[in-house]
Amino acid sequence: MKRLFPLCLLIACLLPACSSGDSKSAANLRFAERDSLLTALDRTVANKAYYIEVRQGRIDSLEAAFARESDPERKLKIGQAIFRLYFDFQNDMAMEHLEEMQTLAAGIADTRPDYLQIVRLNRISLLRFMGHLKESSELLDEVKRSSVSPEVYPSYLMERMMNYVFLYNSNSHSEFKDYYDRMAETYRDSLLMCSKQSQYVVILAERLVKRKQLNAALTALHDAYDTLDPCSKRAGTLAYNIALCHEAMTGDEEKAEYERYLILSAISDLRNGVRGYKSLPRLAIRMYELGDIDRAYHYMKCSMEDVINSSARIRTQEVSEMFVMINESYQQQALKQQRRISNLLIVIGSVCVLLLVLLFFIGYQNVQLASVKQKLSDANLTKEGYMGVFIESYSNHLARMNSFRLKSVKILKTGNLSEIEAFVDRALNMTDDQEELHRKFDVAILSIFPTFIEEYNRLMKVPEHNSGKGKLTIEQRIAAFIRLGIDESDKIALFLRYSIRTVYNYRSQMRAKAKDPKGFEKEITQIGLMRIPAFSRSFRQIFDVFKGFFH
Repeated sequence: MKRLFPLCLLIACLLPACSSGDSKSAANLRFAERDSLLTALDRTVANKAYYIEVRQGRIDSLEAAFARESDPERKLKIGQAIFRLYFDFQNDMAMEHLEEMQTLAAGIADTRPDYLQIVRLNRISLLRFMGHLKESSELLDEVKRSSVSPEVYPSYLMERMMNYVFLYNSNSHSEFKDYYDRMAETYRDSLLMCSKQSQYVVILAERLVKRKQLNAALTALHDAYDTLDPCSKRAGTLAYNIALCHEAMTGDEEKAEYERYLILSAISDLRNGVRGYKSLPRLAIRMYELGDIDRAYHYMKCSMEDVINSSARIRTQEVSEMFVMINESYQQQALKQQRRISNLLIVIGSVCVLLLVLLFFIGYQNVQLASVKQKLSDANLTKEGYMGVFIESYSNHLARMNSFRLKSVKILKTGNLSEIEAFVDRALNMTDDQEELHRKFDVAILSIFPTFIEEYNRLMKVPEHNSGKGKLTIEQRIAAFIRLGIDESDKIALFLRYSIRTVYNYRSQMRAKAKDPKGFEKEITQIGLMRIPAFSRSFRQIFDVFKGFFH
């Protein structure tokens, strides 16, 4: 933090060297420097409590020395230092400390009357700073010019001048305004005549500004400023007056310089624990004019807190008027941001809803796809079973036909008609072939659907008992045809060598025995499939989609 401020000042010193180059490049450098200085100021504002603590520590140290000191004159000198630290830091404590100094000064008034005069002028200055201009003027009028010692005389002229300046500024519509201005100028000239101008360079600059000699005022201020530590309290005062000179000029360059020296003055004030400052409120107004509402609000809020804590009523009035204006703009900006955030949340919410709909749709499509895959898998299994039965049956049929051919040729050669007749009757007997076909059909069905009989019986009110292992009943065979997708009664009858009426009657009996007669044949088509409820299957797959998405 201590290194950042000198770095910013170094950048500020290097900036004029770039003015001979391209104007656009110089403007970019000024903008970069302004940003770096504002960043330094923001950090200083954030660490304000630390600098206040440092100043309070200096006061505590002097107060301890003040309490230990026994010599009145040395004690008054320490008290004067404490008063200066309290003056723009905490006015109430400064006034309380003046009471102690008043008692000490009264005790040595016979030998050192100048101390009593100093205390009185301090009180006048403090009353004016606290906003008690009437009381300050009355107390100042009680001071006889002839009674003021030469050592205190410049301070007396300073208070006279400042009193008329305050009267001039606080009575903008008064008929005495010109009189106050003339009297302030008279005392200003007297002060500069009886003192070294280097001690009152700010007063000199004010006179030059009054006479429209702005360049001469800037030269005097810069000559004094360049010899000081930029972090010192006096440097902050000079930087503020340099800013005022640039404000009175025109042009973008002057505005940039005005902002720069206001920032430097504000940093110096805050780093020295000053509370009754002017630079930061002015800078807040400038930020407000430039549209930087956030900075304007925070700077003005900082200023408001400090003037309240310092008990400087006149500063409180000045800052509060500006704070109300900036706070209103800040609240309006905050409201606009809140509306933008609300609109953005609505858009995000709408997108989320659309996304959820899309995810549910994808989940539904996945369910449908899984169903199709299951059907394809089932169809592949059935096809494999069909092919196995067909190949075996066709092979047996070819072997039987070949055996029939060889045997018939052999018998025909003998010419024995009775033997030929008996062979043909035996070979063309379809009963054995029909039973063999039924047996193979039963074996094929149970190999394709191993749980066919159990699942079939679960659909019936009373389970059927099969006559043998691996053998289906007539009703179960009809159900097997329905499971294979053959639900026409005429085709089933042709295979089983029953009449269509007989197959129809069997199907009617099966429905009558079923637990759900209306949905019986539809449930038959689901035998052999994984029995996962549709809703459960859908929910699980949709959940998997969500899980994958968030992962």
